[in-house]
Amino acid sequence: CVICMYRIEVIWTIHCVLSNNSPSVLDVDSCQTTKIYKCMFKNGKARTGAALKAYRSPNLLFSNNYFLNNTAMFFGGGVYAFHIQSLTFSNYHFEWNFVGTSGGAFYIDEGIFVRIWNVTVRNNQVKMSGGGIAIRLMKYSIILHVQIIGNHAMDQCGGILVEKSEFKLVMYNSVISGNKAVASSGGLLGGASKVVQIVNCIVHGNQAAYRAGLD
Repeated sequence: CVICMYRIEVIWTIHCVLSNNSPSVLDVDSCQTTKIYKCMFKNGKARTGAALKAYRSPNLLFSNNYFLNNTAMFFGGGVYAFHIQSLTFSNYHFEWNFVGTSGGAFYIDEGIFVRIWNVTVRNNQVKMSGGGIAIRLMKYSIILHVQIIGNHAMDQCGGILVEKSEFKLVMYNSVISGNKAVASSGGLLGGASKVVQIVNCIVHGNQAAYRAGLD
């Protein structure tokens, strides 16, 4: 990684432009609180989490950041987060990121709570599943005022993929539109979620061989 941080109490990253780096630009491991505000991550390349990787860090607060044209071989074209207690994305843009396995914009794997608010995920691509967002093994997720538009998966779920997660998924005032999956679930694939609440959302113009909208 370009910037590696390990077992630090509080990390602040503000007003940065991080571009054309390989492997991951920022790697956070076992840090108590990480705050990243008003940064641009572009043209990064890595095996996983082309712009940002976070492991075993209890509290992540990300706001007003822009991820553009990052490429990961496996998971998380922009961001990969693993074993996180609390994760908040707010006022984010993910555009034209690419990944091989899952999570064109970002991939969240194993944790308790994720809040995604006022985020635009547009024109990201994946070779397999979860063209826009992929969430796995999370207990509770809230998605508010989010636009998932024009993302593409070459297998299943062009927009939002939620897998192996026996949790509550809540989505309000969001748009899932123009996403495409070659096989199934063009818009959203809910996996094994126990409770799913979708309120005042627009699901329009998604495409797949079958189950084009919500699954």
